[in-house]
Amino acid sequence: MVSSDVRTFSEHLKRSKRILALLGAGLSASSGLPTFRGAGGLWRSYDATELATPEAFEANPDLVWQFYSYRRHMALKAEPNRAHLALSELARRNKDFVTLSQNVDGMVL
Repeated sequence: MVSSDVRTFSEHLKRSKRILALLGAGLSASSGLPTFRGAGGLWRSYDATELATPEAFEANPDLVWQFYSYRRHMALKAEPNRAHLALSELARRNKDFVTLSQNVDGMVL
């Protein structure tokens, strides 16, 4: 049975004229993309500035190349999950649907 919270959310969503979905790394975790710092996150022992800046590349290009090669490989083999598909369906049904995402995996349509 669907919980009342989910049912209430669904009813509000159906009545909404404009929707903004804020998306983060957790959205793609069930597609096999590890989060940067989450439990079991491969790169959680690094600060983002150690990997994602020109200074980081200058200081340790091998590490930065390894990081981005790994992320690119994982993103290319990942498939959209049910949440991605549901968001795509919302976008199809509502012309005023907007996503704001920090994800760079390309799975939000």
